Formats: sequence, structure tokens, C-alpha cells
Amino acid sequence: MKRILQLLLITMLSLFFVAACGQDEDPIDSNETTNGIDTEQNGDIIENEPVEEDELIEEEPNENTTETDEQEVVEETVSSHSVWLVFSDQDVMDMYRIPVTVEATQSELYIKTFEAWIEGPKEEGLVSLLPDNVSVQSVTIENNIPHVSFSKELLNANLGSGTEAMLLDQIALIMEQFGYNQTQILVDGEISPSLFGHVSTDTPIQVDSIETYQQWDE
Repeated sequence: MKRILQLLLITMLSLFFVAACGQDEDPIDSNETTNGIDTEQNGDIIENEPVEEDELIEEEPNENTTETDEQEVVEETVSSHSVWLVFSDQDVMDMYRIPVTVEATQSELYIKTFEAWIEGPKEEGLVSLLPDNVSVQSVTIENNIPHVSFSKELLNANLGSGTEAMLLDQIALIMEQFGYNQTQILVDGEISPSLFGHVSTDTPIQVDSIETYQQWDE
């Protein structure tokens, strides 16, 4: 009986010591993972994960940006041109051509030639049939026919039928040298049925070659 009590006492003491040892163990930290990976290793894994970057926004081309014109702008240059002008003799019996040089770009050559004609001849024995203050307004080509427009002062010319025809022929002859054998004459951009009351100008004036006229050499 005494032996049995000793065994029970030893067993109870053993259980007491086992329970006491269990209380000395460190409790599980709530910050530790429960999947067997400690916090230090877990931290390393998080730091090595790729960081998600913001999407790169490509700049769209500005619609208002002016594109450089690849075509080169061709600038006309002023150069010297030898042309013919036609004037009447002082007796208004015949017409003569004289050579002059005008400074002009190619596009303004016709206008500059008529401006030189309006200035009148510098040679003695030749006269202009134009009234004062006449100006040439434009020279355009329509259906291969030059349309030369003068200011309304052209209507002030006091001419007879013969001299009127000479004046109109002189205008047409100036354009003939550029390859046009007929010219429509306008006043303020309009066709006038009869500029001076004698010769019809509602249709183009047709002429022969300017080369058929004698060059003034006096």
C-alpha cells in the first residue's frame, strides 16, 4: 500500500513539472507568419517583388504645330529684258518700233513694258498718242488672249479714226512680240464697245508681226 502511494506521488510531481516547463516556452508572436516563413525572410521576399510603375504617357503631337513646308519658295528675281515699244512719228503718218530695256521679274514683264510705253518716247521725231495720267492696271491671259486694262483716263484721248487705230495697234503690237497676235483692250477691267467712237473694241485687236514695222534710227 505504501508503495502505491509513493508511485502516485511521483506521478503527480512529474505532471506538475511538465506543466511548469510548458509555461516557460515563448508564446507564438502574432506578427509571425503561420506558414513556416519567419518575418525576416518574409520581409526580404516583399522587398524583392517588382514595384508596379505608373503607365508611361506618350506625348501626342501638337496639332497646332506648324509643319515645315518642304517645298522651297521660289523668289523671282529682277532682271533686264530687251523689248520693243511702238510710237507714231510726229506727223502721225507711220509707226516705228524702238528697242528699250526694262527691269522686271518675269511675272511683271508685261506691266513694266506698258509702263515704259506710257512714259513716251525719248527719241526726237516720235510722239505718244496717249492722254495724260493714263495708267496700265493689269495684263492677264485668258484663252491665250491678253486682256490689257487701262485706267479711265484712256477715254480722254482726242483722236481721229486714223490715229485711234494707230493707238490700238500699238497696244496689240507690244503684246505681239510676246507671242500673241491679238489683244483685248479694257478700261477699268471692262470691255468698251468703242473707246473713242471710231474703232470697235468689243473684240480683240488683231495685228501683224511687230517685225514688219521699221525700227526708228534717226
